Amino acid sequence: MNRVPVQIEFLSQGAGGRSAPPTGTRYACTAVFATPGGSVEEWSVVLYLAESPPRLRFLVDSAPAHLLAPGRRLELHEGPRTVAFATVLPTKAVAIELLTARHQVFSAHLVHGQAAPRPSAQIDTRADRMSVDTRVSREPMTFTASGH
Repeated sequence: MNRVPVQIEFLSQGAGGRSAPPTGTRYACTAVFATPGGSVEEWSVVLYLAESPPRLRFLVDSAPAHLLAPGRRLELHEGPRTVAFATVLPTKAVAIELLTARHQVFSAHLVHGQAAPRPSAQIDTRADRMSVDTRVSREPMTFTASGH
């Protein structure tokens, strides 16, 4: 099973969380996923805390991988109590896929002679950060053909 990058927010002890975040390199707990129908699914997960950003994987290979889609938010439980929240971050492969899709939209506008939306896609893939920004501004870009 693949490890996906996550952002983790441990709750304080006063908010029902742990007295301190885990100190080891790996941390196993139960992840609770809300489903669109309002029910929940619970799966055992392993967090790799020594990696930057931390990585998460299901404990068993038969778990549904679609639950770890980028942007997905999940609760991390120790027994019945919520001790942290995690958000799945985009991987480099997802970031490249998003940029490719944005480029295809941009190119289609050019082929059809339309004003193309101004892309502002950025990827930061340094080991300590992973972010993708694929916003498009409403200001059209204009192009002038040169005689080269």
